[in-house]
Amino acid sequence: IEIEDLKRNEAYTAYSNLRGFIYQNKDKQNRLMHIDELYKFSDGTLNDVRTALDERLKGIRMQYLP
Repeated sequence: IEIEDLKRNEAYTAYSNLRGFIYQNKDKQNRLMHIDELYKFSDGTLNDVRTALDERLKGIRMQYLP
């Protein structure tokens, strides 16, 4: 997985049985990044992932309007 494949501000999905994160690369392909590969993400992306996990833990589901 290359850092260049990641797009900023992509939606990430957090699962209760966490093994990694699913994201879309620049070719719109779904990819799985395992937990031990998180160091490859930028700080901004890690903040997005941390927020998603925090919301999941608290049971908050956010819906964004266009």
